Amino acid sequence: MSGTSADTIAAAIEAAKLAAQSAVAAQAAQAGAVTTVAPAPSQAVAAPAPVTRGVPMTMEDMVGGGISVEGWLKVSEFGFKLGPTNTLYTDTILVEIDLAAVAPCLAIKFGNPAVYFKTYDRVTEAKGGSWAEAVRKAQASNPNNTEYRAVDVPMRIVEDVISKPAKGAPVILLPAGMVAGYSTSTTNWGAWETFYNSCKRAGLAGQTVRAHLGWEKRTNKAGNEWGIMTWTLVEPTA
Repeated sequence: MSGTSADTIAAAIEAAKLAAQSAVAAQAAQAGAVTTVAPAPSQAVAAPAPVTRGVPMTMEDMVGGGISVEGWLKVSEFGFKLGPTNTLYTDTILVEIDLAAVAPCLAIKFGNPAVYFKTYDRVTEAKGGSWAEAVRKAQASNPNNTEYRAVDVPMRIVEDVISKPAKGAPVILLPAGMVAGYSTSTTNWGAWETFYNSCKRAGLAGQTVRAHLGWEKRTNKAGNEWGIMTWTLVEPTA
């Protein structure tokens, strides 16, 4: 074999080695390559909505509807029932009434014993919920149940109301200065309206007046008896 042929063969072998080394290096590089994945954009977090201030409550919101009293008066077909023991009292009671502080309302009752619902704004029931729902509940018990006019009346006792027991010392049932309340029944609206109209005729609407509280016995066709409260105008206060 000539030198030229030997050189050619050697060069070819060397070229083949170089090519093999390049291929191995390329495979190694490919095997060790790290694929870089673009990070997913983070989910956008919405900024909290700004808090909008509500309308500040007023004293009218807080005192509207109902009255604030120290106790409630009861009346029966036999007279007033006063104090923790419902002591019977049959005389009149002198009171002062701020006509601007009375709370007119609509009421409805149902069931036995009776359950009462009341609204001071024709929208909400006094203890919560809607007035429309309260009426539906009452009429579901009896379709004849209907709304009736009523009023809550705060009254300041002018003079001590004292019991007169047959034996023992007199007992103060209502102290002077106490603010007592009364909520009219279905049959008591007429007596209140009569009194209120007498105040209007005297030019005293919205003022503080004095009145004598009394009571009247009522009886229906079924023979049921009960009492209602009456008011008799005395004079406006100074």
